[in-house]
Amino acid sequence: MADAPSDTPALPRPELDLAPDREALADFYDYGDLLTDDETATLRRLRGYLAQDVAPVVEGAW
Repeated sequence: MADAPSDTPALPRPELDLAPDREALADFYDYGDLLTDDETATLRRLRGYLAQDVAPVVEGAW
């Protein structure tokens, strides 16, 4: 792959906001409202795992 010309601006780095209690950005049908308390807790744990263990690897590879 050829190098980009020196006057080409760098692409912005994505920001992964995976806070466990953050409102979902793409829950267009409000499925989150249908979750039980146990399912909501599982979703929070999953988001915590993604933020702590997966996002650093993804961001490092970007």
